[in-house]
Amino acid sequence: MADHSKAIELDPRLAAAYRNRGSILIMKKNYDRAIVDLNKVIALNPRFAVAHYDLGLAFHHKNDQDRAIDSFSKAILFGWKFAAVYRDRAKAFAEKAEFDKAIADYNKAVGLAPKVATLYRARAWTYLKAGRPANGLPDAEKALQLQPDDADALETRASILEALGRRDEAIADFRRALAIDPLLRGSLDGLERLGAGR
Repeated sequence: MADHSKAIELDPRLAAAYRNRGSILIMKKNYDRAIVDLNKVIALNPRFAVAHYDLGLAFHHKNDQDRAIDSFSKAILFGWKFAAVYRDRAKAFAEKAEFDKAIADYNKAVGLAPKVATLYRARAWTYLKAGRPANGLPDAEKALQLQPDDADALETRASILEALGRRDEAIADFRRALAIDPLLRGSLDGLERLGAGR
C-alpha cells in the first residue's frame, strides 16, 4: 500500500494507483477509505470498469446494496463481464430480497464459470430463500457433484430437503456436513429443528 500511496503523491492523476490502494483497503476492511480512493479513480476515468466493481464490493460490505448494485452494473456496462461481478451483484439483489434478479445474475455467472461449485450452491440457496426449494435442488446436487465434501453445499441441500419435507434425507445431509465441519451453525440448527439432535 505504501508504494501506491507514494505513486499518488508523485502524480495524483494516477488512477491505477488509487484503484490498487482502494482494493487493498477493501481487503483490510477499511471500506470508507476505499470508497474515497475508488471515487477518485472514477473521477479521473469514469469508464474504469474494475474501479466500479471494487466500489460495488465496498458498498456491499457496508450493506449499501443499492449503491453496490449501481456500481456493479456500471462495471458490467464498461466491460467488466466476469462471473464474479454477476455473482456479487446477485448477492446484493438477494440481500434486498429481489430473488428473481439475483437468480438471473447467478444464471449469467454460471454460464461464464460452469465448473465453479459455489455458484451453484449460491443459486440453490437463493431459490430456497425465494420459496422455490425444488428449483434449487438440482443446483445443490451439481455443487456436490463438483465438490463432494463441501460442507456448505451439504448444508444447503439439507435445508432444501427439509423445506421439501424430506426429513430423513435432510438429517443425513446435516449430519454429513457436521462431520466435515463440526461448527456449522446452520446444520446444528437444522438438526435441532428436525428433532434429531447431533
